[in-house]
This record gives sequence, structure tokens and C-alpha cells, in this order.
Amino acid sequence: TISMSRRSKPMISFLMPALNEEDALPVVIKSIPVSKLKTVGYSVEIVVVDNASTDNTAKVAKKLGARVVKERKRGYGSAYKKGFKSVKGDIIITGDADNTYPFKDSLKFIKILEKEDLEFITTNRFSNMGKKSMTFRNRFGNYVFRTATNILFGLKLEDSWSGMWIFRTKALKHLNITSDGMPLSQEIKIEAFKKLGVRAKEIPINFTNVRIGEAKLEPWKDGVRTLKFFARKKLGLLR
Repeated sequence: TISMSRRSKPMISFLMPALNEEDALPVVIKSIPVSKLKTVGYSVEIVVVDNASTDNTAKVAKKLGARVVKERKRGYGSAYKKGFKSVKGDIIITGDADNTYPFKDSLKFIKILEKEDLEFITTNRFSNMGKKSMTFRNRFGNYVFRTATNILFGLKLEDSWSGMWIFRTKALKHLNITSDGMPLSQEIKIEAFKKLGVRAKEIPINFTNVRIGEAKLEPWKDGVRTLKFFARKKLGLLR
């Protein structure tokens, strides 16, 4: 292993939680531009957090060259918190394992992070979204929660639910991440923009959302959980 002092560029960790994604993983992992990143000097690892899948998610991920970390406690936040502790890279790029995010554009995102000396980037799916990429219900839900997030926490996000983030691993030590469920997606942005200030940024992505497999989001349940989370977060009850 090349030490950090000798390595010309940082190590990139692609991190994705996966619950029963055996069909999607071959497409998603192959979309990650590993050879392109290595050609320009980055080293790369792909980490899949198997969130108590009942199919062959772990087996498929390993076969495709990913390192598999297991998290038995189901939940979006639980999977990510386990993943954050497990990555070896200097920069983390996240995304769902169901083919909804443009991992192929990762080099462009890394260049923005480095050129602008940022600590954390979140992505805006609405800037360039296919017409059929999101249902009206989900668009409306996103509008409601984006507005609530911005008003309650003084932010200016366009997309508070996006699950693709590009950030320096060391930034995690400044963020108080508590949620075990879907609210983690909101919480990491709230923490990043409040704690890191101008070194956090939202950028546009191409979002076509050609999902493979079943959606894991439960709109009403996750919506209620998020509203409860907002109240507790705002009141300083989360530690």
C-alpha cells in the first residue's frame, strides 16, 4: 500500500447501502469510472453496506470487486453510519445501490471538491431531471421537506432528500450524525452546512432515475419520521 505522503492523489471510497439489490449492483458498480480515476492518479475502493439483505446482494457485490460490510440493523441511517466507520478513503462518494445516481460523473464532482477547496458537496436532482424521473407525490414531498429544512435550519437547499454526497472523510468528525433511518439524508446536510459553512455546497446533477428493483422509501412513514426528527433536532434533543 502506498502511504499518503507518497500517493499523488487521494483515495476515493464509493459507499452505498444495499438492501436486496442483487439485480441492480452489476449495473451500478460497472458505472463507477474506476479505470478513469486510476488513470489520473486516484486509488479507489467500492464499499457496499449489506443492510440485512435476504437475497445475494453480498455475494454479487464481492464478485464485482466491492468490499462488503454487514449491518444487521436495518435502516438507511444505520447502514450509512456503519459505512462511514468502514471506509478507508480520503474522499467519500455516496449513492443508492439501485441505479438512480450518476456515479459515472464522479471525476467531475471530485474536481469541483478539490478546485473549490470544499469539505462537503450535496447534489440537486431537480436541476436536470427527466420528466418521468419522479412521481408528483415524491416531487411534492420533496418540496415540503426542502421548505421545512430551509426554514427551520436557515439553509438554501434546492434538494434536501438527495442521496448523493461527495465529501472529505475528515469532515465527518465535525458532524453530529444521529439518525438510523431516512432522516439521515436531511441531517447530514443540515450538519454540513451549519458546521462547515462556505466549505459546503450544492451542485446540479443529471438525474434520470432508471431505478432497478423496488423503491425502499415509504413516503408516509418516512415523512412522519422526518417531521418528528426535525422537531427533536431543532430543540437540540439529539446527541
